[in-house]
Amino acid sequence: MTELGLFDFDASGHLRLRALYPDTSLDEVAQNTGFRLVVADDLSTIVLPDPEVVAMIRALDPLGVHIKELQPRDRTRRFAVASCSKLGSSDECRTLRCR
Repeated sequence: MTELGLFDFDASGHLRLRALYPDTSLDEVAQNTGFRLVVADDLSTIVLPDPEVVAMIRALDPLGVHIKELQPRDRTRRFAVASCSKLGSSDECRTLRCR
């Protein structure tokens, strides 16, 4: 899972785009991928992750190492979250959207 979509690996071991978020286009992913983009035959659209999922993913990279792999213009793109209603405060929601 990335800020642009959901990837897996095909049978030959190549990274493959499986799904896009509603606010992401195939062209946008292709422009921001540093390798030949392989797209699943059944490419779909997935719902935006909820705040808990975003927090869990960010916890896997607390130093933000993956940011160095992004193009400068894409460093400002962040997960939008599906809902902030489960969070205790609007500050927590804003942090998830802006980090």
